[in-house]
Amino acid sequence: MNPKGILLLSFLALAQAHDVISRCREVGFHAFADQLELHTELVNRINKRGDTAIWAVPDEEVWTTFGNNTKIRKRQSASTFSAQSTFKKPPPNEKRNLIDATYGETLYTYLEDPAFVNLGKGQPGRLVSKYAGSSSSLEEATFQISSGLGKVTSQTCGPFLFDKGVIFGVTGFFTLPSAFSTSIQKDGRADNFYAAVVNAKLQDFFDSTPACTVFAPVDSKYQKRVLDVKKHIICGFLGHSPDLYPGTTYKSLAGTPIKVTYGNDGHKRVNGLAFVKTDIITKNGVLHLIEKWTEIAIKSQKTSLM
Repeated sequence: MNPKGILLLSFLALAQAHDVISRCREVGFHAFADQLELHTELVNRINKRGDTAIWAVPDEEVWTTFGNNTKIRKRQSASTFSAQSTFKKPPPNEKRNLIDATYGETLYTYLEDPAFVNLGKGQPGRLVSKYAGSSSSLEEATFQISSGLGKVTSQTCGPFLFDKGVIFGVTGFFTLPSAFSTSIQKDGRADNFYAAVVNAKLQDFFDSTPACTVFAPVDSKYQKRVLDVKKHIICGFLGHSPDLYPGTTYKSLAGTPIKVTYGNDGHKRVNGLAFVKTDIITKNGVLHLIEKWTEIAIKSQKTSLM
């Protein structure tokens, strides 16, 4: 074996000999490690798997969020640290290809707190990771993670291997999911759609129904009619952007088709409409903002608008 191969094997053996707490400290995330160590149940779950990604934050961020004494807010930090720990699940079918991979991956978190997660029985919270920073090589790219309220958190360093997975440094803690109503109002670009949901007396439905995907059109000065908001929600399906397969047609709550395609620019579209903002993670699913104030319905077999 050549010297480079020996060095690589030595590095892998060294990294795999370290548990998650020790490895976090070794690569500079001391306060994060102190806080994570308090959550023995979470650490035990991590140790039972071999595919966990830990998204560690700088000491200053931990101190700002939890105070200098990182042991005084154990209960409050349990959900936060569960959301900073993710694992992957294989896609349910073989529709994904190399092109789809450029749209990122849906990550499963260890977060199951019903205060933040309502995706159905046994379903943990989700995040979405996408590549950023390089158009020439995925090896040079870094990750950006979408979480609650549409917050995007950037990778700063890593990967650092440990015995049960890998550690990445990120700029800050992910935002825990909020209800659909809170999320869409916080963004502020689809207020008219939210008003239509309220007028239809469907606010509670949009907030509390497990596993919902919502496509909300952004406000427009050309708005001339009230939309049927049932045509903009899919129930029983989590359609994070990596899981929206071009060429697939889904059924809305109103029974109308929602078809995902590639546009001429190579980006995904829904019934011909471009995405303005993807992957606003909500307590009961995911919210996407789309262009134009119009119903996303297909007239015939063409991808057109009503």
